[in-house]
Amino acid sequence: MSYKRKLMRYIESGDGKSVRAQIAEKQGRYPITHAPRVLRDGLAVAGIKKTLKKCRQLLEDDGTNEWHHTGCYGMRTDYYDTKTILERYISGREYSDVSALVKYVFT
Repeated sequence: MSYKRKLMRYIESGDGKSVRAQIAEKQGRYPITHAPRVLRDGLAVAGIKKTLKKCRQLLEDDGTNEWHHTGCYGMRTDYYDTKTILERYISGREYSDVSALVKYVFT
């Protein structure tokens, strides 16, 4: 794929994120600027209260293995997997269907 074609795909996405970054967000992975809020809200649905600071710490402790291009200059931005952390964190509690709860949070 040519550089111009790649650039057009990036520009056409419309909100300063690569197409793959948008796909990642639909799958529950977010940059650190959004991930703590998403994680906190997901835990709240499960009846677990955590502060944004604690959620950020959980994300940073888990680390990241993914990055995407964002912003007008296509900067490299780390993405954190909130869905996996949420599944792991609530799996120790008694819920009849953890996957249904996670699906509810991320739809």
